[in-house]
Parts: sequence; structure tokens; C-alpha cells
Amino acid sequence: MKKILLLLFICIGLFAGGVDPITGLPARIDANIYELHAGDIFRVDSYFDADSGRILVTTDSVMFIHMIANVSAQDSGVFEIRETVTASAPGDTLTALNAKRTSSDTLMTVITKTPTITDYGTLIEKNVVGADGFIIGSEWILKQRTTYLIKFTPASSSKFALRLKIYEASGNRDN
Repeated sequence: MKKILLLLFICIGLFAGGVDPITGLPARIDANIYELHAGDIFRVDSYFDADSGRILVTTDSVMFIHMIANVSAQDSGVFEIRETVTASAPGDTLTALNAKRTSSDTLMTVITKTPTITDYGTLIEKNVVGADGFIIGSEWILKQRTTYLIKFTPASSSKFALRLKIYEASGNRDN
């Protein structure tokens, strides 16, 4: 059994990162670096000059979405991520840029700005942003066929940006 596991780890190492030229051992690369080089990571930035900002993320039935959301602001405030949100109007579509600039792959997930929310769903992350005005949220693997709200409410009306880093993984399991 140990030999089979060792062989499996060597094969995974060879597939993911090749062989280290100095040691001859399988090289490993970080999953985020692999996804970036494969053209599977997308970035969405939305800028606001307001008393709150909202981004709606609607997942499809095929892909498993990995998402990290963050805020960069001039002021302190409250950052939230909510699940199973209902919107009467989705807002304006945002363009997701592939981080691998030579890739023609596009994001299947629908992302919009300034939706009209009728039901705020379930709070899954809440952070108080300090005076430095910056926070990086946790990574989430989102449910399929679900709508999420990323929201920032500054202490007073000010300029800020909401940023998403997303990659989509296909398959019939949580990747």
C-alpha cells in the first residue's frame, strides 16, 4: 500500500510541477499558481464613491466556484458576504478579466454591480475594516445555483473598491 501511495505522489508531482533539476525529486507548485498558469483565475474590480457598495455573484449548475473577496477603502466600515440572496434587479454586469492575459477563457459565473436586493439571505462572513481600510476575506467554495452578495458599508460615504479573485473548477465533486 505504501508503494502505491508513493507512486501516486510521484505521479501527482510530475504532473503538477515536473522534476526538480537539482534533486531529481518531483517538484510541486502551489494550487493558486497552477490555476493562474492554466488560465483559470479571474479578477473582478468594482469601484464605488458611495455610502455602500454591492456585488452580486450568481453561480451556475456546472462549475465549482472558489472565491476570495476583499475591500480597499479610504475609511473604516463593515464588509459582508451573504448567501442565498434574492435580487429583484441584478444590476450592471461586471467584466471578469482572466489573470492569464494570453488566455481566451471566460468566466461562466455571472457578476453584477449595484443590484436591488429584496432578501439578504444568510450572513456567512462579516469583518470590521479598520482605519487602514483594507481586508482580505476568507476563501469560499461556493454552492452551485446560488446567489451571493459581497457588500461593504463605509463609516461615512467614501471611495472604495471591492475585488474578487475567482477560479472555476468543473467536475462532480467539491474541488
